[in-house]
Amino acid sequence: MGPAIIFIFILLYTLAIYRVFLRKKMIRIAVDEYIDFDLEQHKFELISYAVLPSWSIGNFAKQHRSVFGYMFAITKPHYPFHTYLNLEVKNKFNEIRIITAKVSYGLFDGINDIQYEPSLS
Repeated sequence: MGPAIIFIFILLYTLAIYRVFLRKKMIRIAVDEYIDFDLEQHKFELISYAVLPSWSIGNFAKQHRSVFGYMFAITKPHYPFHTYLNLEVKNKFNEIRIITAKVSYGLFDGINDIQYEPSLS
């Protein structure tokens, strides 16, 4: 193997590790700053959150329903810089519900957008 191939492998490995740490950082920033603020504005209290695995899109599956039901949404590939979180929230009537948040972020520019399903309003 030539030095160019070794350099490419090292570069790709470094980018993969950077992406893992970037994802963890973006999740922490999204929950601490953006999601918490949005929930407070709509009178929700965040009880807990869970990061969904890469093959699951949570409540957003309803938007991708097809003739085959939800199967398409389950196998739908993720954009590399989207993360889905299941938020367990309590409203002002002490009812607990699950809201899925889709956090979109860029490689160098931070969080671009956060969408909720079902919507907060």
